[in-house]
Amino acid sequence: MEEFIKWGEKFGIDFSKIEIKKLENQGYGLLARKDIFYGEQLFAIPEKIILSLDKVLGDEIIKDSLKSCNVAKKEKIDSLDLFLLFLSLHRFDEEFFWRSYFKNLPQKYGLPIFWNEKYKSCLPKAFQKLLSTERGLFEIRFSFANEICPFEIPEEDFK
Repeated sequence: MEEFIKWGEKFGIDFSKIEIKKLENQGYGLLARKDIFYGEQLFAIPEKIILSLDKVLGDEIIKDSLKSCNVAKKEKIDSLDLFLLFLSLHRFDEEFFWRSYFKNLPQKYGLPIFWNEKYKSCLPKAFQKLLSTERGLFEIRFSFANEICPFEIPEEDFK
């Protein structure tokens, strides 16, 4: 986390009002260093370090990947899928601009398909219904498998 904080400060994030702290059994959280008043700005993220869809689409590797998959401009690819592709393509790139940010993303996460019933009950009713039917699970799996270009890039290509 120290590397991420230094990276953020280098690009103008002021961490003086907040602390990023590891919370027991919960990952990281933001804690106030002092009383915060209604309407007070806690921190600002400079535009340069905001990872947006425009920046993902402007990435040369993404552009080339989409061309190699014959993705036409009229086709819609889900933005989350593009972000996941972006993350996977740059996961071994030590010089990558957002590397300090990526290194702090969770290493483990769950998909709602695999959640237990207690957690699924917290989801919106329409999504619960989708998860409860065989057809709904098929649609989720089909969407996940087919919206991202179906190829693997070996780790060696990034070293």
